[in-house]
Parts: sequence; C-alpha cells; structure tokens
Amino acid sequence: MSESLNTVLRIKSLRSRIDRLRRKSGHGINRFEYRVFSQHREDGIISHIIETAGITTNSCIEFGFGPSQNNCLNLVLNTHFEG
Repeated sequence: MSESLNTVLRIKSLRSRIDRLRRKSGHGINRFEYRVFSQHREDGIISHIIETAGITTNSCIEFGFGPSQNNCLNLVLNTHFEG
C-alpha cells in the first residue's frame, strides 16, 4: 500500500473516531442526532427542534432531496406531517 493511501485511510479512521466521540460527548445539539431518512443525521435534530419549539403546525417543505435521503420523509411517515 502506498504511503499516501495509508495516510488517507488513517485520516478517515481518525475523523470517524472524532465524530463518534463528538456525538457521545453530549455537547450542543449534536447529542440529538439520529438518522432515519436524512443524509447526515438531521432527523433527530429536526425532531428535537419541533418538540422544543412547541411547533403545532404539521406541515413541511423539502428542498433538494434524493429518493432515499431527505429530511421530511420521517416527519411525514412517522409524525403525521403533511408535505
């Protein structure tokens, strides 16, 4: 394996460890992250914001989505939102 490939793999491994530690640390809004259909674990953050802000309107709009990764699908399927 080339030295540069080894370096890239090591950096990716370290980033992954840092991400896991950051999520476990419980600092900031990242402690609410989880993924159902979102790309980067936004499902949990969105749910937390809705609960915390006391949002009562069950409507959502999705801008820029893919067939398997989007932020509103979890709301529509699991929390009775319309979008």
